[in-house]
Amino acid sequence: MNIPLPTKTLTEAEVPEQDPAYDYPFGLVQFSLYCPGLSDGPFPTTVEVTLTFDGATDLSGYMFRKYGPTPDNTASHWYDFSFDGETGIVGRSGNAITFRYVDGRRGDDAINVTDLYIFDQIGPTPPASVPTMSQWGMVLFLLFAGIGAAFTLRRKGKSA
Repeated sequence: MNIPLPTKTLTEAEVPEQDPAYDYPFGLVQFSLYCPGLSDGPFPTTVEVTLTFDGATDLSGYMFRKYGPTPDNTASHWYDFSFDGETGIVGRSGNAITFRYVDGRRGDDAINVTDLYIFDQIGPTPPASVPTMSQWGMVLFLLFAGIGAAFTLRRKGKSA
């Protein structure tokens, strides 16, 4: 039996460190989950949590980023919580996303500690956009590239 502890919504400003490359249009969710009924079962405890994001209709193109430690970096930082074979996103349906957590593993802020609690802050973000040039930036780039090519060809012609 899973007994949820307080859940609250957060803005990115309420997390100790901003995520500079990503935006969270639906905010973040912070929750704790205590799993006492699973204490007799195999360790570590595995749970699946489904979160529904109000205001969103289709999160299929969104990635979910989480703030906290990981096994390879025990300092809290932002990372993508896609499924890695053990933890991460295991299901999507419209605005509902199902995550798999394993107590003490990637996704649980109490990393490397089996304490029957899962603690998390997570949110949907559109994939980071690839920087592109404006139409005028492209025109100027092509103009300068053409001038550079003409200059190079002219120099090669004089040296032959």
